[in-house]
Amino acid sequence: MILYHGVANDKVFDTLQLYLDGLIASEEAIGRLRYNKPNFQYCFKNQSLIDEYLHFINFEALK
Repeated sequence: MILYHGVANDKVFDTLQLYLDGLIASEEAIGRLRYNKPNFQYCFKNQSLIDEYLHFINFEALK
């Protein structure tokens, strides 16, 4: 099984913390969250999928 789904980034956590601390109202939190671009990730649930679909192609050394 391969899962592809959005995950929260630091901006989402920061907004939620401000709301939970009572520093911004729910309307402000929703407004901030509405315009965040989603951050997506893949989750490979078993090694056979990784072996079959992920292949090393190349690398680039960073300076």
